Amino acid sequence: MGDYVNTLKIMVIIIWIFLTGCISVSEPTKTLNDQEESQYLNNTVTQSNNTTEIQLSNTTGNHNITTSPNNTELSENNKITTWHYQLQNAKYHNLINLNVDLIVIDPDDANLTYEQLKNIKKNKIVLAYLSIGEAENYREYWKEDWRPGNPEFLDNENPEWEGNYKVKFWYPEWQKIILNRTQDLAHNYDGLYLDIVDAYEYYNDYPNVNSTKEMIEFVKKIKETGRKINPNFLIIPQNSPELYEYDEYQKIIDGIGIEDTWYDDDTPQDNKYTKDVIQYLEQIKNDGKIVLSIDYPTKKDYINGYYIKCKSHGFACTVSNRELNMDISKTIHQTTN
Repeated sequence: MGDYVNTLKIMVIIIWIFLTGCISVSEPTKTLNDQEESQYLNNTVTQSNNTTEIQLSNTTGNHNITTSPNNTELSENNKITTWHYQLQNAKYHNLINLNVDLIVIDPDDANLTYEQLKNIKKNKIVLAYLSIGEAENYREYWKEDWRPGNPEFLDNENPEWEGNYKVKFWYPEWQKIILNRTQDLAHNYDGLYLDIVDAYEYYNDYPNVNSTKEMIEFVKKIKETGRKINPNFLIIPQNSPELYEYDEYQKIIDGIGIEDTWYDDDTPQDNKYTKDVIQYLEQIKNDGKIVLSIDYPTKKDYINGYYIKCKSHGFACTVSNRELNMDISKTIHQTTN
């Protein structure tokens, strides 16, 4: 009987050892404590917000442009082939039906509501026009007692555009006006279309001022101000393509608007002038940026010639009048007759 009990004890022990070993084969699933889970989430957010360095090269050297992975890729800008430019009499019912990739409007003229602008932006880029080299006496910032020299940054009236006054654009008081306006527009618009950037030429000989450097720094401030509100905010200056020779300027702008490349109204441009301008435009386009071209001819042959030449370079092309008050149904299109 004793031997039987001992044998039974041994068998129980063996079975217990066997079962314990089987149970210990698979380890329990590891769970994160609160601190570990918080760290994991932080790492995930950090990785999703990392920026991507895109290396671009051009004839004047190499430069880096930093973009967010959520941004439209720079190559997408080359897909912008149609645009509309209207600073007067722009109406919502016309703008919403435009079959174009990009439009430029004057916010004060169009006076769109938030919902109207949101609807237009569903299928097109909308840029706000902003003059940074001249003050306009019909803007909200204008004071009744302003005249050349008062305030100090206000200069002479532009003889070709009544109510437009040159400004010493490097003055902090003027820049504050523009940067405040940029902040307002960045909440609703996709970017800015900057006019009178060529004001730097007007002040080339101004004592103790490097007007080229001052203009580039001014445009940079505008870009930085807009990007603080909208990380994808676009800056498209009009004219002055020669500024693209400067590396800093290349990093700032997202494209260019250009007037009178082939025709100055109904006068054909000098071939050398056109060739020089196109060299800059081609470089800007090759860097993956937007090129918006507009000329103002009225003769049918010149209009057709403009479209043929402009489209051959892959630019976005349009023809209008100098007043820029024509809606899409009245703008001047290429004809086949």
